[in-house]
Amino acid sequence: MSFVAYPSYRDSGVEWIGPVPADWGVCPLLAVAEECDRSNRGMLEDNLLSLSYGSIVRKDINTSDGLLPESFETYQIIEPNDIVWRLTDLQNDKRSLRTAIVRERGIITSAYLATKPHGVLPTFLSYLLRAYDQEKVFYSMGGGLRQSMKYADVRRMPIVIPSQSEQTAIAAFLDRETAKIDALVEAQRRLIELLKEKRQAVISHTVTKGLDPTVPMKDSGVEWLGDVPAHWNTIQLKRLVQFQRGHDLPTQDRREGPVPIVSSGGHIGWHESAMAHGPSIVTGRYGTIGNFALVEGPFWPLNTTLYSTAIHGEPRFVKYSLENLTPLFIVNAGKSAVPGVDRNDLHELLTAVPPASEQLEIAAFLDDLCARHSKLTAEAMTAIEILRERKAALISGAVTGKIDVRTAAQVTPFPVDRARARGLVGTEIIERFAREPTFGRVKLQKIAFLAEAHVGISELGGSYTREAAGPLDRGMINEMENGAHTIAGVTVDQVGGTGTTVSYELRRQRGTSREELANWLGTERMAKLDRLIADFANLTTKGSEAVATLYGVWNDALIAGCSPTDGDIIAGFLNNWHPEKRQKFSADELTDWLEWMRRHGIVPSGFGPETTGNSLFS
Repeated sequence: MSFVAYPSYRDSGVEWIGPVPADWGVCPLLAVAEECDRSNRGMLEDNLLSLSYGSIVRKDINTSDGLLPESFETYQIIEPNDIVWRLTDLQNDKRSLRTAIVRERGIITSAYLATKPHGVLPTFLSYLLRAYDQEKVFYSMGGGLRQSMKYADVRRMPIVIPSQSEQTAIAAFLDRETAKIDALVEAQRRLIELLKEKRQAVISHTVTKGLDPTVPMKDSGVEWLGDVPAHWNTIQLKRLVQFQRGHDLPTQDRREGPVPIVSSGGHIGWHESAMAHGPSIVTGRYGTIGNFALVEGPFWPLNTTLYSTAIHGEPRFVKYSLENLTPLFIVNAGKSAVPGVDRNDLHELLTAVPPASEQLEIAAFLDDLCARHSKLTAEAMTAIEILRERKAALISGAVTGKIDVRTAAQVTPFPVDRARARGLVGTEIIERFAREPTFGRVKLQKIAFLAEAHVGISELGGSYTREAAGPLDRGMINEMENGAHTIAGVTVDQVGGTGTTVSYELRRQRGTSREELANWLGTERMAKLDRLIADFANLTTKGSEAVATLYGVWNDALIAGCSPTDGDIIAGFLNNWHPEKRQKFSADELTDWLEWMRRHGIVPSGFGPETTGNSLFS
């Protein structure tokens, strides 16, 4: 898409804005937004909200850091179209996105600034402040860097103001184009995950079957290993490698030197002396579990790690063999109340070992494969960074008039409120599944969660808690069922009473609301919703639960800025979601479901709603 400039410009008088279209105005923030001051004294509202990386998300008020209900009387009430600013911790955090528009009434900490736009389209102002945020404008205001600011510090901040019609056009254009960029980012994330999956599959096959497909095979006697080459040995891991715990190193005792400090997450700093010497394989004892690093020289392994004190074989082959044991590491890590790996458990695991010459051949083959995959992954990560930069540039260019998007933005947002959105989506799902024997309220809940989180139907505005059956917003499901009854006459049957299986009955002709839904969602989102529903058509209730919960764990980690391995995702599912998960699912099952998700493109991108409950990836 190409853009043109406005016919003429004038100097805005503001360094970070630069020239603006000649007919645009510039005014102080106080002219278009006032500070909100709505106290929650008396607990007028209990819908707890939080600012999370540029979005306002719901939190569970009953599990919020141990705060008592009366603590929330000090919070402030915010309303739809308010804009919330986090102008605290400015010195220490220069990465977070610090502003977001509010979509629902609720309460938020009074440490944040809440403003109410007037005389300006709230969505336009939200995009403008996002552009300011990305330019790090807030960090240098008020005559120097401050730890925090208040409304008084930003009330005279210059705001550019185009006409009302231009504001609407710019907001509609950015809604559409940023969604496209987000979809491209998601595609690159999916490529990275597919590369990771392919890499792991090849490693698993090669370290258990070898490179020669014609050699005679034998039963290893180990269920998960299956057949191995007849001339290989099956041995306990302790005969191949021995581990011991890492060592404490208090921060105050760390003195800069040439020796790397290695934690469960990798290299984190330098020290003057070593506690171990390579070649050694290091993995997480707790924290990040399932990652393996081969360290060649002297190093200091922290107490969050296990490191090998002896390796009986080619170190690179041993490292790849250990990577293949990752699911077993995770299972062992989940045995204790605080997930962690016990080296004694690991030493008893069985693995297959070829002769030394084959170990070298396999290591060389896998080194080459991993180098190629690393190159492709790096290219995909570069593409993601370029797309993010393009998104930031697009927002900045549109809201400051550097590009004229009026002719490219002939889009009128569909005027649908949250209740109507929930009713339309609920109707579509129920009508498509109502006569399927595997369909009930649980499956509706899981598809509804993915409709928002994966398809991108943010208008649903769900607040999902980590329940036994996966992500759940009870209020939203009730509203979907009520909306489906109003729109299509759908009735809800629960013959056995509360807590028993729910079924749905259609009272009118199917598809009467589909045109309205398609006009609202647009071609891309409608097609994606159709694919999601089709993918779930053959899933059991348990399968639906597995996919939605894995998606929630994975997406929460991405939102938190992590890059979780499959092991991290599975550990989060089994250990940090709900106690029933470990009774219902095994790590092997979840590995299969992750593979199913990637095959069907149901891979998160770190956008959309964050689930609430136990702390994941902390």
